[in-house]
Amino acid sequence: MFPRKILNIFPEQKLPETFWMYVEDMEWCWLIRKAGYKIAFVPEGRILHYGGGNAHIDETKKMMDENFRKFYELYYGKTYATILLFLMKVLNWSQWRKWSLFRRK
Repeated sequence: MFPRKILNIFPEQKLPETFWMYVEDMEWCWLIRKAGYKIAFVPEGRILHYGGGNAHIDETKKMMDENFRKFYELYYGKTYATILLFLMKVLNWSQWRKWSLFRRK
């Protein structure tokens, strides 16, 4: 949530629609912070989502991966994005590996 006046930093006073889902909030925070505002995280905040779940998990994962790649390329450049995404995959793999090794015991 943010005050309505923050929309003044965007063209036509509208949030960018670069991403349809999964990275749009990250982009908005990035741009708002770049404009000089502070971003706060409230860990106690909760959102209750009514409605169906996600029946297309593979498609969702693919869209998330693609949007993260596009975000990092757009705001950090292609080289940095490639390195960062590779390191994130290594971290995810190592966490999965650690979890699966402990789970077998």
